[in-house]
Amino acid sequence: MRQLAIPAALLFLILSAPQGLAQDAPQGATPLSREDALAAARAAAAAQIPDTTEYASAPAGLLTLPDPNAGAKAEEEQAEAQPPLGRIPGVYNIPGVDNNVGGNEILTLDQITNLYKKGDYATVLRHLEPLVVSKQHSAEELMGIMYANGQGVEKDEAHALELLGRAAEAGRPLAQHYLGIMYFTGQGLSVPDTIKGLMWLRLSILHYPEGPDKERAKQDRDNSYLKTTRLERSRADDMAREWLSTHGEEHLMDLAQ
Repeated sequence: MRQLAIPAALLFLILSAPQGLAQDAPQGATPLSREDALAAARAAAAAQIPDTTEYASAPAGLLTLPDPNAGAKAEEEQAEAQPPLGRIPGVYNIPGVDNNVGGNEILTLDQITNLYKKGDYATVLRHLEPLVVSKQHSAEELMGIMYANGQGVEKDEAHALELLGRAAEAGRPLAQHYLGIMYFTGQGLSVPDTIKGLMWLRLSILHYPEGPDKERAKQDRDNSYLKTTRLERSRADDMAREWLSTHGEEHLMDLAQ
């Protein structure tokens, strides 16, 4: 049973002035001992406490405060269900492919690109391979460039055309730009295909955001104009419009003029 608390002021009077209590007692009555006085004070304090037994079965949330750690626990559970920041969901979970390439470290495509710029081609290829297997077009684009230039691998222009072609068909502008130059110059081909090369250059310009990459593609297009006839350029424009139409990008057709 919980011991009732006696108000501090009352307890002070009981403990400090026992004689006064005895003097105030009615004549003929036996003075109260200190123990009896304490018991009487507790009884008086108990009489002032409201009955709260009716709230014993109150539903949670009405009278009881919520668990102060409930929010933190919910956030922890949600964090465990989410992939760690910096990882690409669904990319490395590929059947038959080692998902822990290079140990437990998993890199994003941005991190892989930074390693490429630093010339760490061996690490780049190791992390790109599972992405290419899963048909990540940005990975196909970068690996195609590496095969075209012989960076970290033996130069293989035919394989580069294959990889860049898949990425270009998916609308990757850098792949379209590289593919246009390779077709125009005949890299990886028995003979150049200037019309198809110019088509890919036109498409890369349409898909590039504004910036230096777009300006370089325009310069390559203008240079190609010096080596093609008006009929070839017209045919390349028609092929570019046809590609846009089959890929649901008719809204870009007017920009292909």
